[in-house]
Amino acid sequence: MYDLIVIGDDLASHVAAAYASQNGLKTLLIAESGLGGLQLIGDFIFNLDATPLTGLG
Repeated sequence: MYDLIVIGDDLASHVAAAYASQNGLKTLLIAESGLGGLQLIGDFIFNLDATPLTGLG
């Protein structure tokens, strides 16, 4: 049983799951893609997706 289930593979989904986990919630992250552009930040591995950054010209 989980306190929070996050569905998505964008940066916001990963940040939400990491934040919830750091604050003591038992968290499940469901993401469709496999290994992509990964970045290790602290104890967490993020799949970097440029989509949220488009249109910031």
